[in-house]
Amino acid sequence: MMTVVPPSNVLAAMMLMAGAAHAQRTESDGGAFTLVVENDLFSSDGQDRNYSSGLKVAYLTPPNAEPRWAKRLGDLLPGFADRLDTRFEFELGQSMFTPRDLTREIPDPNDRPYAGLLYTSLGLISWTDENILDQAQIVVGVVGPASQVDATQQWLHAKLSGAVQPRGWNSQIPNQIVGELRLHRSHRVPLFGSAQGFQADFAPNYGLSIGTLTASADVGAGVRTGWRMPLDFGPPRVSPSLPGSGYFVSDHTAGGYIFGGVNARYVAHSLVLDERSALGAGVKRTPFVGDAQVGVAAYWGNLRLAYTQVWRTREFESQRSEFVEFGALSLSWRH
Repeated sequence: MMTVVPPSNVLAAMMLMAGAAHAQRTESDGGAFTLVVENDLFSSDGQDRNYSSGLKVAYLTPPNAEPRWAKRLGDLLPGFADRLDTRFEFELGQSMFTPRDLTREIPDPNDRPYAGLLYTSLGLISWTDENILDQAQIVVGVVGPASQVDATQQWLHAKLSGAVQPRGWNSQIPNQIVGELRLHRSHRVPLFGSAQGFQADFAPNYGLSIGTLTASADVGAGVRTGWRMPLDFGPPRVSPSLPGSGYFVSDHTAGGYIFGGVNARYVAHSLVLDERSALGAGVKRTPFVGDAQVGVAAYWGNLRLAYTQVWRTREFESQRSEFVEFGALSLSWRH
């Protein structure tokens, strides 16, 4: 963050007082609940295919209220030693992957296999200052019939959308316990404007994931512009995605912004693509995957609502479409 030395000692004192007031406000802030729903129903054709759906609920603790063991773990991680504000996050989520044609009892062996993931995660989110966010997350879950994703999709189709019932879940990849460590850093670079009105910022980011679920490295960047933008790093998403946070800070009662971003990933392993299905079929994963997203976020008091439209490049070689499109809706509430 750029430091400007004022010519007046009085002005310097005022700036120090403002900084202290901000730190005091941050320390008094509570936690945050977040709900994220991603689905390819929010697309140009509204068809289930590839990454079909994702759902997660999360809770972010108040600052510096993480368990003692989590604080000790944070001391060992790069970027967490000199932290200004550290929070502990718990997530519960479910992700669904399907082939293009849901009417086939024996799915096309050249298409994405049916797969489901049910997971929970424990994470640390830390601000070393207002413009650097570090995230570390340990994910544990299960893929296969134990994830109950098939029941979720059949219920959604029967009760909500009235779409065709998927007939090939008996071929999904088998049960397997999975784990993953995710590390990510985001920077926030103010571009112009002031917190009292119209402003914009730029947010480069990079990270990696290591585990039996996925092994990947990614780099990306996002841009926000809006009126009285809250201090955040974009709305949260279901991984893999551009990073965001369920927490936001603002001195105002209302505001919002539009945003866009890109992300490039090198994928060395992806269980939901690499694992052979119950029929013995499998596909060949593409090593490089890219995401592009645009969206809008608005907040009123302690509530923030955001919508994101995402386009993802081909994830396996025999994938028919060049891009997968889906939407993400998130709601965060600070208490």
